[in-house]
Amino acid sequence: PQKRLDFLIDVAVESKKQNVPLRFSFFGEGPKFFQTKRRISELGVDDIVDTPGVVDNVYAPMAEHDLYVSASNREGFPNALLEAMAAGRPAVVSDIDPHKEVLEGTDAGICVEDSVDAWISTFKRLLENRGELIPMADKARKTAMTHHISITAQKTKDLYDSLLEIRDDKKFK
Repeated sequence: PQKRLDFLIDVAVESKKQNVPLRFSFFGEGPKFFQTKRRISELGVDDIVDTPGVVDNVYAPMAEHDLYVSASNREGFPNALLEAMAAGRPAVVSDIDPHKEVLEGTDAGICVEDSVDAWISTFKRLLENRGELIPMADKARKTAMTHHISITAQKTKDLYDSLLEIRDDKKFK
């Protein structure tokens, strides 16, 4: 439920009504997989929303898409966002803190407010200015590298070291 596929289906329905040429792919199989497929069909957007289910290597189908999209209303650490960025996919994501933390100041993606109209407007702007996607993709790759496990591990170690130094300084004063 936190992935908010129903919201993205609503975006797909509205994009179809407005003749905004979008296609979505929902990867994975959550507990509502078949219910989601049925809703997509009932709303008549099965021609623009694919549901391939679980894929062994998400990078291959990801290469066929221009953007990574996530409407999640909560995330721990957005690993899928970073994986997409590492694959050179700019992001259009919900305006939640974990997404903002990764994207803030990077121009690698766009955090969008929680309304179908705002999402449609964002997609329209990107479709009208497709040239924006190339520098966004480059920035996405570069940003993903700043979150590489070795860099994150070093930052965590540095933080712990500095906290231990503060503790030790207070202990002996």
